[in-house]
Amino acid sequence: MKFNIDKFTPEFQLMLALLSVDTTAIKMARINKLISEHIDWDFFLQLVNRHGVYPQIYELLNSLPGEIVPEAVMLTLQKQCHNNAARAMKNAGELVRIVRIMEENGIKVIALKGQTLAQRLYGNIALRTAGDIDLLVAAEELAKAEEILVSCGYHEEYAEQRMTARRRNIHFETMHHSNFLHDERQIHVELHWRLCYSGLELPLSEAAKLQEVKLTGCAVATLADEPGLLFLALHGSMHSWLRLRWLYDIVMFMKPNSGIDWERVAVLAEQLGIGTIFRHTLLLANCLFFVPLPANLSATIKNDRNAWKIANRALLFFMASERKFAKPTYWRKISCSLKNKYYNLSFRTGWNKVEYLFMHLRPINSDLQLVFFSDRWYFLYYLLRPFTWLRRSVMRQ
Repeated sequence: MKFNIDKFTPEFQLMLALLSVDTTAIKMARINKLISEHIDWDFFLQLVNRHGVYPQIYELLNSLPGEIVPEAVMLTLQKQCHNNAARAMKNAGELVRIVRIMEENGIKVIALKGQTLAQRLYGNIALRTAGDIDLLVAAEELAKAEEILVSCGYHEEYAEQRMTARRRNIHFETMHHSNFLHDERQIHVELHWRLCYSGLELPLSEAAKLQEVKLTGCAVATLADEPGLLFLALHGSMHSWLRLRWLYDIVMFMKPNSGIDWERVAVLAEQLGIGTIFRHTLLLANCLFFVPLPANLSATIKNDRNAWKIANRALLFFMASERKFAKPTYWRKISCSLKNKYYNLSFRTGWNKVEYLFMHLRPINSDLQLVFFSDRWYFLYYLLRPFTWLRRSVMRQ
């Protein structure tokens, strides 16, 4: 079975070709062929920015022989990369500051994704787009960690929701992180208390398996490679790989000599009930970026028809998402949304399918902001949910 990526726009195919792990000769042949077919460079810049891969794209373009890209495009990418490098340095410094204060107060904190992942995979924090700071703490230390973030100048986003006791309990039971913002520094922190997405969870016993990454001369604890890889596969799948940078992180793990114990990862994935998520993630990385599958797992993955089926559904969502991005008509938005839901349902089994569907009936932050009901009347949010969904759909048009 093979993926057919010819239906993607030339700009999307060029982005994939640049990020591919092919030999230089094969890569250059594909790139030159695509450029000869005419590239809309403004749309190409929008794509690499949307998918968060412009630092890698800029580095790769700089390494290729000849001047195959217009100078204006390179200057735009260069400016974006300089800005990203500044954000990455700011986030790294802030991460170290928060970790030190947490540890001084007896809280064990684990950094997720972000600058620790950039340093581990790319050897340079500027080569991965800088976004939020993600931290994981034990559930029993959550309240204390939140107090420390407030003392560091952060405030909880959506605080205007008037968090009653019941709302806070529901939030804790159904969510996996809270959002904090530092207004002056414009830095967002996601404070996690579980590694969970829509009912699929990586146990904290696996999160206890750590490694240390040096940032600005300070050792910061993060997930060991094997549980970290599964967390990335789980995170990317739950978000339908909406940003290709998440899948490119997987590609970096799959490169030769990465040091990953693939058999251990495969066994762990099966034990946690996310074996299909793990295998179809590797298939996507292999077929879109031509990175070889792990030798000791290759036959098993290639013969997994269910993983192929789910990976193809992910590809259909990619195509729908790209069409919506290029021309956001109403029907393209509907098509993209339906393919997203279909893909997310496809890798779930049993009760988790029901849980995923029920999740869409729960009130979300914007519902709670729209109108306030006391704890006694909280059930009214469930009745209001279809109308708030319709309201958001209309406002997006």
